[in-house]
Amino acid sequence: MDRAAKEEALNAFKTEKFPKGTVIVNPKTKVDDLYIIESGKVLLCVSNEKSKTEKINPAYSKKQLLIGTLGPKEVFNEWPLLLDKPSPYFAVCMEEVEVLVLDKEKLPSVTDEATLSDLRANCQCKYRLQNTYIEKLSNMKPEQIEESEKKICAKLGCTREEVTEVFFKYDPKSKDSMY
Repeated sequence: MDRAAKEEALNAFKTEKFPKGTVIVNPKTKVDDLYIIESGKVLLCVSNEKSKTEKINPAYSKKQLLIGTLGPKEVFNEWPLLLDKPSPYFAVCMEEVEVLVLDKEKLPSVTDEATLSDLRANCQCKYRLQNTYIEKLSNMKPEQIEESEKKICAKLGCTREEVTEVFFKYDPKSKDSMY
């Protein structure tokens, strides 16, 4: 990559800051950006509700299922972007978060077609794994989900109640709802 190409690639990214409680990615809206976390922690979760009458896991009372946490130098929203699929998860800032943002249209300026092809193949695997994990959640007992969520909250340095409080700020209509 020559100097001009490197500068073009660097200029393709913009820096954004989001306050605690901001929902960066939401399954209801299509986001054509890829995010690289510079600082802060992001929680990934899915809604436990497939529809108004059907839940992913009917035995679990909470409306969100925590699936993971991300921190500095980690990337999210790459497979929805590269595979042109909607994101199944919410990405929620659990503290102030600074990210590098790459718009889908600028992606060709930072990589070549062969690398994009490899990235798409990798994302296809991540997509399948994510869906497999969400399917696994549907068969877990509530206490297994709670144990998994305790580990996620420990990584975030907070309690499940604090996570629910962040969700409440996102949607004050329901103390335990993302909708």
